[in-house]
Amino acid sequence: SAAFQNAQTFTRTHDISPSPPSMLLKSHVSTSFGRIIDEATSPISTSSTSLHNSYLDTLSDSSSSSTTGTKRVIDFSSLSKYIFSAGVQVGLFSLSFFTLDKVLERANMSVLPSPITWLLFYAISLRSRVFNPLNNQRPDSPKLKNRIMPKWTPPGVVFPILWLILIPSLRATSSTIIVNSLGRYLDVTILSLIFHLTCGDIWNTITNIECRNGTSALANVFTYLAAVYASLSYGIINPTAGKLLGLTCVWLTIASALITQTWRLNKGADGKKDSLLPMKLKGEESPTKFWFQKNGMEGTD
Repeated sequence: SAAFQNAQTFTRTHDISPSPPSMLLKSHVSTSFGRIIDEATSPISTSSTSLHNSYLDTLSDSSSSSTTGTKRVIDFSSLSKYIFSAGVQVGLFSLSFFTLDKVLERANMSVLPSPITWLLFYAISLRSRVFNPLNNQRPDSPKLKNRIMPKWTPPGVVFPILWLILIPSLRATSSTIIVNSLGRYLDVTILSLIFHLTCGDIWNTITNIECRNGTSALANVFTYLAAVYASLSYGIINPTAGKLLGLTCVWLTIASALITQTWRLNKGADGKKDSLLPMKLKGEESPTKFWFQKNGMEGTD
């Protein structure tokens, strides 16, 4: 028929040969198997791509976190300044006592009259930080004002009585006894008290200037142990002097508990307590400055 002839002509023209049933079955199986493979591998490929993108996003977040300075690192600049300042303060006091001993020796005297010695150590107890190179000028810090204090904190009137009258008087009286017993001012026993005062001055900078509650709690340990050691050293020379200076440790014990509890109460935005070691944001300027750097003379660490 005409239709059959047209079909033959189309087949010859396009080089189409009829496929046997076996070829058709093979083609069908290959197509089906290929679909199964595609469907099986598609989730794996998608999951792999998703994980890869997620990893890149993590690296991007980490990179942006670093560039924005959110990484906290140990402030070694502060640590070195604390140690250096302690050495300078003890060194200057040692030099002053050495000079005083030499001047009195030339005047055929061993020590100053007891009232003058008492006033000298009373002044030292109140203003020992004049020999400390750290900046002790207290700023109007909202962080200091908003600090949470324990409920059992003594009334504010107690602190001036203790720090300005009672404790300086005990230190001055006990030191006068030691100086008269030794016949000189420069001695390791007297310097044990100076070291305690030095630790206290550095603690004051950490607590009230830098508002580092964690480092304040750690620095207080050194201050407290230095007070105990000074009391024991005084007691070896003169038991009465040791007992008088030891009385200051009673208040320091209460103050230590107060400082530790303050550190525990004041947590950061992440709900964690402040680090015991001084920390700062990476690339940030260290807050610890010497008195001649308080106007921003220090560069970025």
